[in-house]
Amino acid sequence: MPQDADVANEPTRPRESTPPAPSSSDESGPLLSVRGLDVAYGDTPVVRDVDLDVARGERVAIVGQSGSGKSTVVAALLRLLPGAGRITGGTISLDGEDLAAADEARMRTVRGGRIALVPQDPATNLNPAMRLGDQVADALRADGLRGPAVRQRVLELLAEAGVPEPERRAKQFPHEFSGGMRQRVLIAVALAREPELLLADEPTSALDVTVQRRILDHLGALAEARGTAMILVTHDLGLAADRADRVLVMLDGRIVEQGTPEQVLRAPQHEYTRRLVAAAPAAVVTQGEAGARGEARPPSAPPAGSPADGDPAGAADVVTIRDLAKEYRVRGRGGLLRAVDGVSFAVPRGGTTALVGESGSGKTTVSRILLGLETPTSGEALVDGRSIAGASRTERRALRRRVQPVFQDPYASLDPTHTVERVINEPLRIFGIGDRESRRARVAELLDQVALPRDVAHRHPGALSGGQRQRVAIARALAPEPELLVLDEAVSALDVLVQEQILDLLADLQERLGVSYLFISHDLAVVRGIADNVVVLRQGRVEEQGAVDDVFHSPRADYTRDLLGAIPGAAFAR
Repeated sequence: MPQDADVANEPTRPRESTPPAPSSSDESGPLLSVRGLDVAYGDTPVVRDVDLDVARGERVAIVGQSGSGKSTVVAALLRLLPGAGRITGGTISLDGEDLAAADEARMRTVRGGRIALVPQDPATNLNPAMRLGDQVADALRADGLRGPAVRQRVLELLAEAGVPEPERRAKQFPHEFSGGMRQRVLIAVALAREPELLLADEPTSALDVTVQRRILDHLGALAEARGTAMILVTHDLGLAADRADRVLVMLDGRIVEQGTPEQVLRAPQHEYTRRLVAAAPAAVVTQGEAGARGEARPPSAPPAGSPADGDPAGAADVVTIRDLAKEYRVRGRGGLLRAVDGVSFAVPRGGTTALVGESGSGKTTVSRILLGLETPTSGEALVDGRSIAGASRTERRALRRRVQPVFQDPYASLDPTHTVERVINEPLRIFGIGDRESRRARVAELLDQVALPRDVAHRHPGALSGGQRQRVAIARALAPEPELLVLDEAVSALDVLVQEQILDLLADLQERLGVSYLFISHDLAVVRGIADNVVVLRQGRVEEQGAVDDVFHSPRADYTRDLLGAIPGAAFAR
């Protein structure tokens, strides 16, 4: 099982307004100067007339939704545009040398040497068949280093990137590392050749908020110590504000606004930037203050885990979790892993309870037990007072109809070979609901409910956007008219504007249909806008639970305060 030293406490380095590190040359101009950059895929322009300057040692963030052109700009800087992508105009000047006109032999020396990349997904950017130390060593050998010095430098780089026990961990493979630790290896690879400019393309988007903070703290400290300039690409405006000296906002391939974080967040000029600021939950949450996105919803039931007065059975709750525990036998470790340890809470009927915590906290294990996919070691999960684990096969089938999941990744949770109609129809067919004509009518009704046009029914998931796919996943979950949706990180893979739309849709569906939600997330900022009650999990145990306002305004547990403090953009909360 991957071990993650990211859970260890590291000092958080506040972003300081320090001047750029002195240049190795005497030039006073920017390290990078991009003018009039145009990029097209085939005959379709995707980046238009982009101007961008980065001073030595400066940190610049590029913000925008998917498809805005952020990552295309990064790929153009490295001359690594995929497929039919090509630079159709403009210049990319690195210390006066135009990289847009450089040949491939020259670019091979620039990539990793003068400009390095920390990519988004460590799972796909590390070779699963190579030991991690060898992957760092390859970057060093590309710079001409040979012999015993390579091994010594590999260990130094891993240690600098925050990998504990580098001598032992260098011999391991990517699957033996957690996501946060794999990202540290990518940082070591990127910094191996002492680049002058670091391109960080969504480097922490797949990580929990506290791990994200530690990774970015460490990356920023390493870059600052070396005087390395950095371009941070992100869809998270709060994250950009925390980490950058300047923020550039992209829309439809153009830079529509730029300025200091203070200027962009407090006085946005472009309508699109104003929408990003309004939609970003991270920028509106602070301890002890109400959110600008709207007051947290008042609890629709007693706090999670508390039976209603005069109702010891908890009939006001659609789900009751009592002293739940789950153990797994771990090979090679000579013992048991207690993934869930004495967890108790409830989901109010027609309301929302959020499970919050880092990876490994037990959130998903609890949800799998509730969905009947795991059997608890002890304790029980009840739906309308009926035990899931103790149910007969017929009863379990009925319970599964009443509890439906919506998963994290809309790209992976829908069969790409099925039409949307077939995807939504599947649970109706499985549970034997209606005939062919009535099911077709039900699919049309569900598309209306999730605000998708009915002609989407004949398309395949690959023809839809991420937000549209997640709407299809919600429609599929609602098809058998469940009492509870288990939403497992259901908006974490979406851009902030799409995330806001899905959250608004969920709130509207709950009001109209009376469906209950178990909302699983690592992001307290998102939770505040949708949940009535929140349960904070850490290493399988409940650290804290209660009404959302109580937990946000007066957190009792240090861990909860740490989660709140890690929310990007909190310093700019209104």
